[in-house]
Amino acid sequence: MKKKFSNKNSQKIIHIRNDLFPGVEKIFQKYIIDARIEIIQSIFSSTFKDNNEVIDFINNLSDQKDAELLIETAAFLYVLKFNVNETFKSVWLIGLFSVFEKLNGPDWQDYTNWINKKNNSDINKIISKFKEIENSDYLNFLKKVNNKYLEKYGAIKRVRDFTNKYLQTKTKIMLISSLKTKKTKFVSGYTKRDRPELKVKNIEELKKYGFIIHDFFMPECYDWEECYIKGRNCSIDKCPLNHDTEKLETQFNKAIKILYTFRSNFVHDANIPPVRNGHILGRYKKNLISIDIQFDRFWEECLKGIIEFFKNKIEN
Repeated sequence: MKKKFSNKNSQKIIHIRNDLFPGVEKIFQKYIIDARIEIIQSIFSSTFKDNNEVIDFINNLSDQKDAELLIETAAFLYVLKFNVNETFKSVWLIGLFSVFEKLNGPDWQDYTNWINKKNNSDINKIISKFKEIENSDYLNFLKKVNNKYLEKYGAIKRVRDFTNKYLQTKTKIMLISSLKTKKTKFVSGYTKRDRPELKVKNIEELKKYGFIIHDFFMPECYDWEECYIKGRNCSIDKCPLNHDTEKLETQFNKAIKILYTFRSNFVHDANIPPVRNGHILGRYKKNLISIDIQFDRFWEECLKGIIEFFKNKIEN
């Protein structure tokens, strides 16, 4: 059973561990830590009621590096939240993905440095299977080397693994439903579960029962018989993905891939992601899509996932 950080009286002073940021002069060390504790409480206010709860949580992290990582992560998120204009909340997405990458997996290593590393056990294992490389095997060999690198240091994999593990099901469905990549006919207020008495073979037949058929963008997984739509939005509580973990993972991974593509286009091509707090039309792989991410809510759910990551670091 994991340790629980105590809910102590906020008037009682709790002293923070003394192993943080070694090598930094004491006067600066105290300044850094005191300021960052305030920041952690501000960013994760739904988890920590006061600074004492923050200190108690940090003290319970078994590894000094994890404690420092929490402090540094909170500082980054604080700058992100309070220094980004409301108009450009898409930058929050870029920042969150950077945090997920950092928290999940080994420190990033450049491909060239990795492949030139002496006694690289990853590559040695692959080489052992290709004692004499024929021309026909050479491309396959390179693919295996590349895949091994991506398996260990691939950024999108690290983001995908982190979010799959630490975001809640409803958050995943919220994200999936906010990325509407399929232009199709849809109906609001109907599923065959709710209206089994209506015997219809296709969506058009619902018109004779007073339903209005719309034509607009919907999530890739939308099924007019199974998905309950209110207005133009999916009902998260009634979504079939709540009961289909395999399909949920598949659709969520596709959503992460779309958002990560926006992140890469921002970093490498200086393109602002077509994402804002609310509805916007954008393009993904030259195709028009509809995006409707409620950023404030998504941000808070991601913070819960980040705290869950650190809770898992606390000793049993």
